Amino acid sequence: ECQRRAALHGRGYASQTLPDGGEAVFTVVTSGGVAPLAYQWYVIPAGQAGGEQAPAATAIPGATSDTLRVTGGEAVNGNRYYCVVKDEIGQQVTSEAALLTIGTPSPAPALYAARVL
Repeated sequence: ECQRRAALHGRGYASQTLPDGGEAVFTVVTSGGVAPLAYQWYVIPAGQAGGEQAPAATAIPGATSDTLRVTGGEAVNGNRYYCVVKDEIGQQVTSEAALLTIGTPSPAPALYAARVL
């Protein structure tokens, strides 16, 4: 009997800058794999070296869905976040780490209209 397996693929999310007290929302998008999918978000504290396999990375308790919400403040400034997704048959994908910066976000570009006389 031949069993077809769909490869599990993931796509990360962008780094974010938000004001103190603001909320960052990180989402990981996956395709393929064998349901159900299991999600686990991790944090790499500010100033710690390394990527997704950093020894300083810590699983975030209760962060087990495709979306992570983080309230901004000095305690999270410079932290990096990533998600590991596993499927029913053990395939795993790890998103890239996204940086959370607390500060003043860059303003949206101004739009100008010109009137020709």
